[in-house]
Amino acid sequence: MINLIKDILNPVNWIKLIKNPKKIEIFFDRIFYYPGLRFGNSKSHYYRYFLIKFTIFFAKRNKQFKKIFFSENTNLNSKDIFLDFKKQKFDEKKFQILKDNGIIILENILSHDEHNKIKLNFIENLKYKKFSEIKNMKSKEIVLKKIHVFLDKNSRLNFLSNFFTKKIYGRNVPYVEHYLNTSAIKLPEKKYPGDNIFHVDRFLPNLKMIYFPFKVDKNNSPFSYALGSHKINSEYLDFFINNKNWIFDERNSNSKKFLKFKKEIHVKENSLVIALTNGFHSRTPFRRIEDRSAIFFTYPKFNLISMIF
Repeated sequence: MINLIKDILNPVNWIKLIKNPKKIEIFFDRIFYYPGLRFGNSKSHYYRYFLIKFTIFFAKRNKQFKKIFFSENTNLNSKDIFLDFKKQKFDEKKFQILKDNGIIILENILSHDEHNKIKLNFIENLKYKKFSEIKNMKSKEIVLKKIHVFLDKNSRLNFLSNFFTKKIYGRNVPYVEHYLNTSAIKLPEKKYPGDNIFHVDRFLPNLKMIYFPFKVDKNNSPFSYALGSHKINSEYLDFFINNKNWIFDERNSNSKKFLKFKKEIHVKENSLVIALTNGFHSRTPFRRIEDRSAIFFTYPKFNLISMIF
């Protein structure tokens, strides 16, 4: 918030806006950004308290949010979270599993042809070095490669993204996809906040989908999730409001109450993970010098305006 005010008062930015009026979109994006855990880069407890209470008030008015995030858990079961998409339909009973646990894994999700096409995209682009390395974002013990490929709009993944955003956010929300390959180059990995230790993305309802074209076992950094930790209740909100050290992950001893049912998600190839990432989750550290490929779907276009109206 402080940086935003500084930028508004900076005459240079007004000159840029006059030259390129389309930059007003950046301004609105920053004002109505769906809040994360930086709290406007302010260290004021009062501002943090106000922001959480204000946004949670409107989140509770969203019918889908109320059913999924503000209801009590009824059944935490790590065995039920795996669903063979070829053999079973995703119906309301299966959606209840996602509501209760905060995660569900859909196996055999794509057709043989589409699955192989995505696998080939990863293999060829990595082989011919058609990627860019993302530096200074993750631990020094890994290399993160972003492949510049975009998903076919006729993909079943596109359909499923629309389906789950409507079920969770109450509307279709456009996704941003990232083809990422993560390689271990040194073991053991050190702890890195926001990556390989349990953390949350936001204190507000949040969705992330991850498609794994290749299998991921215990050695090549499986996704991990604390079942049921996505539920927003008084205990959950207190963790963020009265957090004196401003540490919102497993380094904070108060997080232990949310980490009672941790589950490593070992997946078969051609699997889709749907996770509610205001719940505690992480990338498990690599246990061998291997790599992991995945397509990540995030939803930055869902903002405060989307939630309130």
